[in-house]
Parts: sequence; structure tokens; C-alpha cells
Amino acid sequence: MAQLDRLLTMMVSNRAQSIELVENEVVQLLKDGALRPITKNSLTVAQLFGLIGEIGPPDFTQGYQSSGPHAAAFGYTTADGAFVARVRQEKGRWRASLAIDDAGDFSSGADAPAVAMAHAIAVSSAASAPPRVQGDSLPFAADSPDIAAARTSIERLLRLLVEKGASDLHLRCGEPPIMRLHGDMVRLEGHPAIENGPLEAMLRSIMPERNQREYRELNDTDFAYEITGVARFRANALRERNGGAAVFRVIPATVVSVEQMGIPQEVQNLCFLSKGLVLVTGPTGSGKSTTLCALVD
Repeated sequence: MAQLDRLLTMMVSNRAQSIELVENEVVQLLKDGALRPITKNSLTVAQLFGLIGEIGPPDFTQGYQSSGPHAAAFGYTTADGAFVARVRQEKGRWRASLAIDDAGDFSSGADAPAVAMAHAIAVSSAASAPPRVQGDSLPFAADSPDIAAARTSIERLLRLLVEKGASDLHLRCGEPPIMRLHGDMVRLEGHPAIENGPLEAMLRSIMPERNQREYRELNDTDFAYEITGVARFRANALRERNGGAAVFRVIPATVVSVEQMGIPQEVQNLCFLSKGLVLVTGPTGSGKSTTLCALVD
């Protein structure tokens, strides 16, 4: 995942007009005509070219090291949509602006070649880019996630969660799937880290429309999902500093009885109290919801 991807996600979710990168200034979000800082540290020219170089055409960096006009534009696509990046030198400083490609200038096919610029700056985008995971076993590409394949991928993880008897599935951008098994956090062996595009696609594939809107606007939403014959899952999807994340809790398809749980009669009698407040407490995964379901049933 390019480092700019999470900033583009922030721009879309906040319904902003653009992201502004300026040499020796902090990164800013342009919304409703006002600039809002979204980073603490100013960008050096090398950092600016490192960020833009990750998403530019293959010959982008070389073009900036040759002579020519001080302007360039190219398209870039993520799971959040199609964008246009415009780079220029103005008053002796480099500037880059990224906005949604509403005009469709670059969404019809191959990106337009970047125009060469006059400024010899050697930037290694590979050195500044985060490591990219190769051989992802998830059955879809990050740049064009297929919803059906995305749903298959997330359901496969949820089925595995139930098969292993784990209580929670934790998904986070840049990390392999993690399960809470008997109270311990365990990474799934053989599963690589999930990039933001595939992760967002998996979440959207099972998220109700109302929750999709809430997720876009608030970067956080709660919903439920059921795999018939397997289990229901309580889900929280969110966006954090590195990208998307989610936690799924297994809600068994069948209610465990009080006899199976070994709940004593004295505790069962709490169900018949007509006054007062009964608190069911305990750490994560200790069985609070299961106990309540058994008692209510």
C-alpha cells in the first residue's frame, strides 16, 4: 500500500476536495475552501517526491530529473476511487495536489505520461516505500477487488475462526489476521499481511448499505453478519492511522443451555428477580454474553 493511500481514504471519508503537499509545509486537507493540517511535521522535498513517486508512472522520477516544463499530472486508483495528482513548482517550492478525478481525465485507461520537470533531484521511492507483501493468498487483486471474491475471503476467515474455537478475529491493515484463542492473541500461520485495498473490500462486501455510509462519514461502524449454519458475528469496522481495521466476535448459532454451562440453580434464580440490578462481569472472552444468552433462554 502506498503511503498516500490512507490520506486519500481520509480525504474521501471527510468529503474533502483535495490533499495538498507543499515543500517545507505540513500535509493539509482542503475542505469547504479551508486548509486543515493533518500531519505534525513539514515535508522535505525528498519526502514529497518519495510520496508522489510511489504512485506515479514508472518513468515519473526520471522525468523530474530532466529538463522541461514545471508541471505534471497523472491518474491513480485505489479502493476508494480514481484520483488525479497534479505536481508543479511554484515560487521556488514543489507542490502536489491530489483530488478525486471527477472529470474522468485519467479514469478511461492508461495514465497520461508525466511531463518532465526542470530540477535535478535524485529520489529513491523504493527506499521510502513501506515493504509490500508478495504472494498474497487472498483471491483478488488489491487494485481491483472483486466483491464476490472479497466476500469469499472474509467468510473463509470467519469459518476458520469458528472451526478453531476462537472467540474473536482481528483484522488490521499491514498485519496478518489475528485470532483470540482461549484468551491468547494468535497470528494465523501461512497468512500474509493484508493491505488496505483488500481489507476495505472484504469489509464492504458484507457491510449493510447503512453501515457503509456510516463508515464513510465517521470511519467507524457496528454491524452483524451471519453465515447460515455456521454462526452470527458481531462486527466493528474502523479506520485508524495505518488504514482499515475490524474486530469480529463469534455469536454461536445455537444457544448453550445453563445445564451445559454448569450454571448453578442459585445463579439461575437471578432470572426471576422482580427488583434490583444484576451485573454480569468479566474480562474479554470470559463468557459474559454466552452466560446471559443461556439465562435468558
